[in-house]
Amino acid sequence: MAADFPNNPVVGESFTVDGRAWTWNGSVWNAVTTTPAVTFTASDTAPGSPVVGSGWFDTTSGQFFIYYDSGWVEFGTNLTGPTGPQGPAGADGTDGEPYGNIDGGNAGSF
Repeated sequence: MAADFPNNPVVGESFTVDGRAWTWNGSVWNAVTTTPAVTFTASDTAPGSPVVGSGWFDTTSGQFFIYYDSGWVEFGTNLTGPTGPQGPAGADGTDGEPYGNIDGGNAGSF
């Protein structure tokens, strides 16, 4: 369908035809383009229909991702990843001297 733009438009005037918007700049009608919003999501599953630059925090693994070149790319540090088993207890230390015997047993000296 041919667009029948308004006669004598004023600068900044908008016109929409077939779902596309146009704006008059004083000389020509320019197509209005919109950039999809970049979002950041925290979820246990990746968001559907992301745009390049969108972010996702995987609440299950604790890992950050950014959507780039048609896929999710991991970045950052794993903040809440699985914790390994506790290691064995260390050996007991040797018993020290009681406080009163620091100077060889003279309780009145410092």
